[in-house]
Amino acid sequence: MQEIAFKCQTAIAVLLGVDLRESPLSVYRLLALDQWDSLVGKHETDWFEAKQKMYGMHDPRQQFELALDVASMANLDSGGIIVVGLATEKDSYQRDTVSAVLGTTRLNLSIPQLRTVIDNLIYPALQRLDVTVFRKDGREVLGILIPPQNASRLPFLVQGALIDSKKKYGAGFTWVTRNGDGKQLISVQAVHRALQESKHK
Repeated sequence: MQEIAFKCQTAIAVLLGVDLRESPLSVYRLLALDQWDSLVGKHETDWFEAKQKMYGMHDPRQQFELALDVASMANLDSGGIIVVGLATEKDSYQRDTVSAVLGTTRLNLSIPQLRTVIDNLIYPALQRLDVTVFRKDGREVLGILIPPQNASRLPFLVQGALIDSKKKYGAGFTWVTRNGDGKQLISVQAVHRALQESKHK
């Protein structure tokens, strides 16, 4: 199934003109082909996020963090990939760099909740999101592949805001993108400016 999923994602990437040599799909390929150790030494980028532990699906803060991570990559032309089960450390340039593939266990139990959080908190709905558990030598890593999205659907927004560690739903939203290996929130001034500009097109 992983190989079939990879071939489908590759075909989509080719149609979209994505460079497969250094892209979210290249990381996905290393996971699918059991070449996990090739990730050691790779530093985080705007489209690659390495996490050691799974998001806590019962913690509103972690749910919100997941939605922000996914939406920020969906707002990139390249899309992105999040890999859970990787240890990182700072390199000489202070970049978070994969130091080991530790893996984790029982990841399958979190996938339905993870998809529910993404579906409930991100608008509009993401297209072709791929969430896969890869297994090797008794270890598991989770790959969340966010393919490039149709530009007409941008931006992807996260519903709600975090107040006192609890989710507040309603008309509020967060617009987020990537800045290097971190997230950057779009200011209210920039949101207002974008709305004004759209009215004059």
